[in-house]
Amino acid sequence: MSFTRRTLFPSLAQISALLVAILVPISLMAQEAPKKEFTDKVSESLQSIGKKLTESPQDFDGAIRDIDALLAQVKPESYDTAYLSQMKAQAYIGKLDYTACLPPLETAYRLSKAYGFFDKTQELGLLWMLAQLYVQDASSEKNTELQNQKFSKALATVRDWLSQTPKPTFEAYYFAATILYHQATGGGSLAEPNKELLKQAADECQNALTTAIRPRDTIYQLLVAISQSSGDQDAAARYLELMVAANPKSGQYWTMLLATYLTAAEGMPEGSFLRNDAYAKAVYTIERAQKNGFMSTPQDYQRLFACYFNSGQFEGCIDVLEGGIRNGKVDGDQKNWELLSSCYLQINQTQKAIDTLAEAAKKYPDKGDIDMQIGYLYYGIEQYRSALDFMKIAREKGVVESKLASLLFFIGYLHYELKELDEALESVNKSLELDSKSQNPKDVQRAILEAIAERERNLKRDQPTAPAAANQSQPQAAAQQPAQ
Repeated sequence: MSFTRRTLFPSLAQISALLVAILVPISLMAQEAPKKEFTDKVSESLQSIGKKLTESPQDFDGAIRDIDALLAQVKPESYDTAYLSQMKAQAYIGKLDYTACLPPLETAYRLSKAYGFFDKTQELGLLWMLAQLYVQDASSEKNTELQNQKFSKALATVRDWLSQTPKPTFEAYYFAATILYHQATGGGSLAEPNKELLKQAADECQNALTTAIRPRDTIYQLLVAISQSSGDQDAAARYLELMVAANPKSGQYWTMLLATYLTAAEGMPEGSFLRNDAYAKAVYTIERAQKNGFMSTPQDYQRLFACYFNSGQFEGCIDVLEGGIRNGKVDGDQKNWELLSSCYLQINQTQKAIDTLAEAAKKYPDKGDIDMQIGYLYYGIEQYRSALDFMKIAREKGVVESKLASLLFFIGYLHYELKELDEALESVNKSLELDSKSQNPKDVQRAILEAIAERERNLKRDQPTAPAAANQSQPQAAAQQPAQ
């Protein structure tokens, strides 16, 4: 079906009829507009109702009954109705019944808007109260679809207020931004936030910032949340930098800033410049926080170490651990000693790595796995005898069951390298008793057995030949003598 010009555009006669239909009611309304005055009955009752609302003990229910009785007797489109509705809303607010106060408040605003019953300031006050109550109502709504509708109504009301007020306020823009953020994220329930609504929320925040010389921290907190929900960690960090600059004695802000840089780093490819740059900013954040009295616990120093380690700055790792372990700023547990040793290995200082583990072994004399690690390091620099000595110490101290087979195998292998075949075979056999499926011990066992067999062959070859028995040599001698 096609649409003709006649279908799209009304005729002149239709337009004229529509104008008449609109203008007649407007003309009548202008003639019959209600006056801004009370009827006698309402005027006589206002003082007693006012006492119930304000004087102690307050009687909100009594005031509501009196107001309802009067509303039933006055014209709906009247100054009486507008004023009484406002008082009724006040009574419900006194009862903390915010849902019930909405209809009378809406009536008061509608009538004032239509007939100018209240001045502009009062009218805007009613509208602002409606916006706040709409948000309150939406927040308590359980049905998701209805909740979205109610938040949309609240947002439209705030924007209506902003369009009418001669001087927009920080609070109004911030209020609009919070509503938009809640809608965009579903109050934190949405897996994927609405990016368009987040952008609108950010715009309202920027509007709020233009109205304040010293903006409250709440606006930056909201901007951080918006940025993080949008996946823009850089923007979140910029706002947090402003927050820590303005409030350096707030431990919460330092923690948030550090978390932002760490999140940004973890989202970057390993070894990339951006990843290392984010870790560098995290390090700088911790250092600044420490100057202000925060982030000085062993856990914080552990985070500092992790930042250096994950960005490949092993000298920084050593500075944190070596000094921290000794002055108590870092836990001096076995794991941290081992980490310190591994950092020395990363910068090719094997002897320092060995010395670190040797110091750890003194602090943990019953931990054979430390000596086992020292043995591996000595093996790595081809000092087999030292490696074997520490492996044997580890065996004497004892290691966890899961490492015992490996330890015994390596002891056997070192004996083999040192040509101590019998000791080698004994230790490798014990390893296979614990783990018969491991291939390396089997291969070394075969090599040891071959070496032992070769040794035995060489021993036999090197032994002198035994002399022949006398009764065997005499006949030969006799046979060689000439006959008589």
